[in-house]
Amino acid sequence: MHHRKDIDGLRSVAVLPIMLFHAGVDLLRGGYTGVDIFFVISGFLITSIILGELDDSKFSIMNFYKRRIARIIPAVMFVIITFGFLVGPVLVLPSEISEYFYSAAAASGFASNIYFWSQVDYFARAAESRPLLHTWSLGVEEQFYVFFPFILMIVNKLFPDRRVSIILMLSIVSLVAGVLVHREFPAADFYLLPFRAWELFIGALLALGAAPKIGPRASEAAALAGAGLIVASIFLLVSWLPFPSPFALAPCMGTALLIAYGEGTRVGRALSIAPLRWIGLVSFALYLWHWPIITLYREATGGELDALETIGLVAASFVAATVSYYLVEQPAREAIRRWSARKAVAFGAGASVLMVTTCLILAFTAEKIWHVSPAAERAGRYQHYKSWEVGREQDISSACFIEFASEFLDKSQCLTSAPDKRNVLLFGDSHAEMYGAALRKAHPEINWLQATHFGCPPVRDGWSNPGCLAMVNMVLDEVAVRDRIDGIVLADRWRPDLMPKLEATIALLKSKNIQVTVIGPVPEYQGTFPVILARAIESGKPESVQAFLSPHVQATDRSVRAVAERSGAIYYSVYETLCPTGRACNSVEPDGTPMVFDYGHLTLDGASHAIRGMKKP
Repeated sequence: MHHRKDIDGLRSVAVLPIMLFHAGVDLLRGGYTGVDIFFVISGFLITSIILGELDDSKFSIMNFYKRRIARIIPAVMFVIITFGFLVGPVLVLPSEISEYFYSAAAASGFASNIYFWSQVDYFARAAESRPLLHTWSLGVEEQFYVFFPFILMIVNKLFPDRRVSIILMLSIVSLVAGVLVHREFPAADFYLLPFRAWELFIGALLALGAAPKIGPRASEAAALAGAGLIVASIFLLVSWLPFPSPFALAPCMGTALLIAYGEGTRVGRALSIAPLRWIGLVSFALYLWHWPIITLYREATGGELDALETIGLVAASFVAATVSYYLVEQPAREAIRRWSARKAVAFGAGASVLMVTTCLILAFTAEKIWHVSPAAERAGRYQHYKSWEVGREQDISSACFIEFASEFLDKSQCLTSAPDKRNVLLFGDSHAEMYGAALRKAHPEINWLQATHFGCPPVRDGWSNPGCLAMVNMVLDEVAVRDRIDGIVLADRWRPDLMPKLEATIALLKSKNIQVTVIGPVPEYQGTFPVILARAIESGKPESVQAFLSPHVQATDRSVRAVAERSGAIYYSVYETLCPTGRACNSVEPDGTPMVFDYGHLTLDGASHAIRGMKKP
């Protein structure tokens, strides 16, 4: 196999969108698809090497693992150890430090995809505080290479003429399984090897010669189409689409077209320019370093990243990656390559076992080694509020809150009017659902109906998610028209682009003689508020939590008020209730209890406090 300069450049196309997406460049909505590009490249390169050695009767599984150890182990361990010294001063809480070392143990054993599958949604805000979250992809890749060489050896020996058809069949099975699983278990589809293997198999199929031979003009067109698919994926794919199955097909097929037909084309020559090739050279180190740097900076400083901070973090990532590549990764790789395969494998296994053991000991003993004040510890515990009894009490109406895109609201359970009571409907997303228990507690004489769906604005065409569309249409076309509804309370994590749709929705409801109350946005924090508060308490500056407030909520509150009042709805400003001065917000009860348990969802007491001045619907 000859060296492909265009594939070096393609690696840079994979890593740059990932890094910029993580650094807050919102334009690259699908920047996370760079991982899928890496998977296809990896499948192609590794399979090409294995096939070349198999055809020459030189393949050795021990030598294969020696190469993987030389490539992966030194760089990964260096990152884990480096950030192990930094998490204490930044993360503060023993529970956070313990979580880091649990994830470090999983990463050291190349099982972090399994660990994070059980812990956090990759696209959730909570994921932003996990410094080693990005190592999930290493888990997928290394698990694949535990099994794949044996599969390839068996197929190559027993069915040499059917290698393409067998690998193609395995790829289709993996993809179809992912599509079927995603409906109920999207996190499993995202993190776990059986549902990601098809991406690496695509690269393997290219190495097996599955791509048909075509002429120069067709190759130019195919390469251009491949580049188009990748660019479209990076700019257009959004996190709520079913991913990776099937939407990762776009970046994967784009990468496949470039690998199969890009060499020598105009696109291939563009990818082969020196700067892109150099970025591709350090891409593994850049991938390893960028996310922990960005995560710990955000955790330490708060606030959304401005352009200058984004540039600084990208620059810091490049510096760290360059130092790591030239001073650690390359020298270690060259040293290990001079060892025997037995010695290299023993080193890799020993280093992994030692790191896993050490990290687990630190995780288990974190609360004994790192201490915080009782007040900080009490505040920090509220990050687990949803698992407490009071959190479950607040979710007593969770049957009328749709959490998954595949679910639909049960009208008979959630939207049944009572002939002897005033019927009021709570309508919106999770920022509406959090008021349900508080409203029922404050006004038990009302028959409360509820139609709430994660991320679903209570307006027409606010989101194209099927479950959201069905719920909104049901409320506006059926319930508001045919059922006896006296009032509707609209609440949402309001956005400026929803204002024209909100105005139209209020007008529609008013035309049906339904009283409309609009609850404005709640103050939001850039991070998990109980953790931010705990760190602030521990530093002796509890007022420093204000630095983590989202700067956009106040302006949004004014916009929603203007629309609501202009449209004849009753408006209630939670922002003014919790932020009476307009500059500082009070999200803590007098006894120091947090009223926000994540970035902006209120506890039951917090919700009751927030609506205390609200006019009865």
